[in-house]
Amino acid sequence: MHCFDHRCVWVNNCIGAWNARYFLIYLLILTVLAATMAIVSAVFLVWLVMLSDLYLKTYIDDLGHSQVVDTAILIQYLFLTFPRTAFLLGLVMVLSFLLGGFLCFALYLAATNQTTNEWYRGDQAE
Repeated sequence: MHCFDHRCVWVNNCIGAWNARYFLIYLLILTVLAATMAIVSAVFLVWLVMLSDLYLKTYIDDLGHSQVVDTAILIQYLFLTFPRTAFLLGLVMVLSFLLGGFLCFALYLAATNQTTNEWYRGDQAE
């Protein structure tokens, strides 16, 4: 008899012995796509900063002194100028880490021949 692992709301299906490999491939593709979007968004924002020489600019602080643009001011400027891209970068970075962690956990379960239910209850793999 084949083991039931868990019900996945992402694919609207039960994950078990017959489709576990497809679920792992699905998680891998999601993780790679989220990481790719994070890289593309970061490269775009870095390209904008380099092209406009924002890292070389100065600003006047509250005391009237000229200050070199630091990282916090640069990030604030990018959030105000390109809010969708900056938000997308933050979102897909978090999503990449969460999906990567879930993928590692699913690979651990596959390597130790356990289901999610067995791991949760603490049963030993048979």
